[in-house]
Amino acid sequence: MRIFGRFLYAMFAVGVFLLVWTYSIDLMRQNYYQDVFGESLVDEESNLPDFYYFYSSMPDYHKEDPVISLDQNDYQVRGYEIARTILDDNNNLEINEFLFLIVYSESHDLTDLDYIKFSDTSSEEELRVTLIMYYGLDIRVSIDDNMSYYLIPKELFLESDFDKLEVIDSNQNVLVSESAFSINETDFIIKENIENYFQNNQELPEKEDMDELDSDNISPRDTTVASNDYLIRGYIHIFWIAMGIYFTVLIFATYFIFFRKQKGRGKHSLEDIDTKES
Repeated sequence: MRIFGRFLYAMFAVGVFLLVWTYSIDLMRQNYYQDVFGESLVDEESNLPDFYYFYSSMPDYHKEDPVISLDQNDYQVRGYEIARTILDDNNNLEINEFLFLIVYSESHDLTDLDYIKFSDTSSEEELRVTLIMYYGLDIRVSIDDNMSYYLIPKELFLESDFDKLEVIDSNQNVLVSESAFSINETDFIIKENIENYFQNNQELPEKEDMDELDSDNISPRDTTVASNDYLIRGYIHIFWIAMGIYFTVLIFATYFIFFRKQKGRGKHSLEDIDTKES
């Protein structure tokens, strides 16, 4: 029974460690974004496109100009083209295309924002894309049906002639409505560009190769702006403080639960021996 109790304690300690690890990383990221953007998640002084810090972190290539761009009622709705590449052992290339959706507002509370609905008014077909918070920030991004990934397959947007876009909150209020919406195959340009480059060079383009593509609007995943490099360099002290607190509590808890109890039992046993001898 004692061994089982120690096993449960060890499992609990590991669980708490993982929670502290995750929380410290999220806290580093939140402090980073706060320092970069301040009260607004759009950096007005930057020469980068709006929301670049968010969609440029998606693998593997992105188009800087949005496929969907809608400003209405002080809401900003954006949809960015993202492409993921897969090379198999025989150097065969597969490219999957997605949209990464963002809804942002500087004046509205986005807490109750629920989903974006794309609909075909002639056939009543529709597509609903769920929105969630991005790392605790006041911005909403798309999530797939399994609530596991931010990217939505391109095919879902092209399987019907969607001509209306609506942003809807949890009370089913329509916050944004665009009845002249359209999206089609020609809006997606990454796949063709990457395939052409790969056919000519037998390798995927890197950042320094982007000027060889037919479009100057395509970029690879940005490992300097959107990666954890900034977090590690500038905010690592947050991580070490969290780890320091965790290990301090762990050491004291372990001592009082196990070692002090054993010490007390040992002292009690000696007293019992003296009593018996007398």
